[in-house]
Amino acid sequence: MDSEGADVFAAIREYPGNVSVTTMEKEVFKLGAIKAIGLPEDLFDDIAPGVLLSWRARPANTLTCSARPT
Repeated sequence: MDSEGADVFAAIREYPGNVSVTTMEKEVFKLGAIKAIGLPEDLFDDIAPGVLLSWRARPANTLTCSARPT
């Protein structure tokens, strides 16, 4: 992965911050970057629903403890 790709992934992981036009623009950029990866629609079809729920909960837990800006 080149440095530009690494920067995009770092941007995707950033805490969104307070609601403003600037943060909304950043979040739109993140969504566009994720869409550009081109993951297949059926990527998670073979994953049990309970496992997906636990994966979805992980970012929320991380945000509340270690990913929050200081």
